[in-house]
Amino acid sequence: MKFFKRTCFSCLLLTIALTSHAQNFKLEGKSLNFPDGTRLLLQIATTDLKVERTDSTEIKNNEFHFSGPLKAGDHRIAILSTADLHDRAMIWLEPKALSLAIKKGDFDHLTIKGSLAATEFQQLAATTNPIQKQKDSVARIDTKLDTVMDKNKWEQYTKLELAEKEATINFVKSHPQSIVATFILNVFSTSWGKPKTNELYQGLSAAMKQSSFGQQIDKYVKLSQELKVGDKYVDFELTNVSGKKVKLSAIKGKYILLDFWGSWCGPCRHENANLVKAYHLFKDKGFNILGVGAEADRKEWLQAIKADGLPWENVTDVSKGRNNSAVMIYSIYSFPTNFLIDEQGIIIAKNLRGDDLTKKLEELLR
Repeated sequence: MKFFKRTCFSCLLLTIALTSHAQNFKLEGKSLNFPDGTRLLLQIATTDLKVERTDSTEIKNNEFHFSGPLKAGDHRIAILSTADLHDRAMIWLEPKALSLAIKKGDFDHLTIKGSLAATEFQQLAATTNPIQKQKDSVARIDTKLDTVMDKNKWEQYTKLELAEKEATINFVKSHPQSIVATFILNVFSTSWGKPKTNELYQGLSAAMKQSSFGQQIDKYVKLSQELKVGDKYVDFELTNVSGKKVKLSAIKGKYILLDFWGSWCGPCRHENANLVKAYHLFKDKGFNILGVGAEADRKEWLQAIKADGLPWENVTDVSKGRNNSAVMIYSIYSFPTNFLIDEQGIIIAKNLRGDDLTKKLEELLR
C-alpha cells in the first residue's frame, strides 16, 4: 500500500489547482474532442477527503460550466471526470472564478488559469514528474502481494523515491504560505514521520497552521507516538460495530494483535483470511485481535467484516476516516499494519503476516 499511495499521489500532482474570495465557486470550461451532450461530473470533497456532493453538467458547443456555494476562505478538493470515469482530474475549489481547458483522453494535462496554486503545482510537477517517469520505467508497481522487484531495480526505485521525497519536502519548505504545500504535508505526515512533519509544520505561516489541513497536521504531531517493538502500547477508544465505545485496554488475551486495515484495501482483505485462520487456531489459548478500520463509509466497513468473517472486535471512526485517533497515535501510513502485544502491554512484534503470525503464536502459546 505504501507504493500505491505514493504513486497515486504523484499522479495527483499532475492535476491539482486552486482559487480565492467570494461566496461561490465558478468553473468556466472549454473542451476539445468531446461531442455535445457529454456529461461531466464534479465530486466535491470535505477537508478530510470524503465526497460531500456530486454536481453534473453537459458539454455544449465545446463549453461547460459548474458553480455552487462555498464559504469565503474555504478550500475544497474536487474530482472532475466524465460520467464513465474514463477521464479524471483532481482540482482545487475556492470561492472564486477559475477557467480550465480539457481534452478528451488527456485530463492529466488540463490547462488551468486564474490560480496561484496551479502555478505552484506546475513548479513542483516540473521537478517531480521526471522522477516519476524514471520510477515508472524501472518497474510497474502494483499492490499484488506476489509482486517482487529484483535487487537492482529495488535499489534504483528506492533512490528515485528518495529524490522525489526530497523535492516534495523542499517545495513545502519554500512555500510556507501555500495551502497546497500545507495539503501535501498533511498527506505525507505519517509517512514522513513526526520529527520531519513537526519541523515542516513549524515553518508554515500562521494562516496555514490555522487552515483545516494545518489543524490535521497539528493533531497528528500531538497524538503521534511512533511506537516500535519494545514500547508499551498506548490506549485509545473507538466505536465498534454496535455503536459502543471500546478501548484497546478492554480487549482480553495473553497476546493481542492490533490490526489496522480497511475495507477498501485489497492486501488487507487478502490478509484477513490468514488472520481468521490464526484466530481460530489460537483463540482458546489466549490469542485475541482488535481490528481498527480506516473507514469513511460505515456500510462498506460492516459489509467487509461480514464478508471476510471477522469474529473479533472491530472499531472505527467514520467521521475521521484514515485520520482516526488510533491511526494517528500509532503513525500508520500503510495498510495493513499490525502490532502484537503481550500480557504486560509490550509490543513484541510488528507486521506479522501469513505464516509468520502463525509461527510466532505457535512459539508463544505452545
